[in-house]
Amino acid sequence: MTHAQTPPYWFWIIAIIALLWNLAGLAAFAMHLMITPEQLASLPAAEQQLYTDAPAWLNVAFGMAVVGGCLASLMLLLRNLFAPVLFSLSLLGVLAQNSYSFLMSDTFEVLGKDAMIMPLVVITLAIFLLWFSLSCKSRGMLR
Repeated sequence: MTHAQTPPYWFWIIAIIALLWNLAGLAAFAMHLMITPEQLASLPAAEQQLYTDAPAWLNVAFGMAVVGGCLASLMLLLRNLFAPVLFSLSLLGVLAQNSYSFLMSDTFEVLGKDAMIMPLVVITLAIFLLWFSLSCKSRGMLR
């Protein structure tokens, strides 16, 4: 039986931040799914249209991104070898979800170019967390 290397303190900091980040994403997903007709009606007409025109697969991708990210973060905290697999699935969800905003809708025409910042941050962090988990695996920190 091989023993995993004891992770340094920065591993735990990054893993906890990853879990908090993904829990915030899960909360955003839940709010997105539970939007009431009154809340939707309070949005400008163009934003209402963005919401109602979104295909169903977009919710699947969003869910895959955040649920996968939460589970991956938990696996990272448990130092489980399955973390990189789940971060891979989360990244696929992030890329699918954001491909719609960048390539298939007029999201940024409606919300403005500043609305690109958060999706770019999400993509960057999803890539970083996958890289980080793979790096930890190769360094023997996961078991």
